[in-house]
Amino acid sequence: MKKYLFYTTSGFTQDENLKEIENCQILGFAEGLNGMLAYENLIKTNSYLKEYQYNTVFAHEIIGEPISM
Repeated sequence: MKKYLFYTTSGFTQDENLKEIENCQILGFAEGLNGMLAYENLIKTNSYLKEYQYNTVFAHEIIGEPISM
């Protein structure tokens, strides 16, 4: 199984002064044979995501192990 990171640039975020910040929102991590199957697993394990609408969701395969300090 491959590991994927899912994020979107849809929506917006504000700072404490209510000024809009352009950034990405991390939706989560999931595993699957490919990006689409991993996305299906993400939705299954995080059903609250069905309540939101995103124009675009990006998937990036995660390769390697996290760096620990």
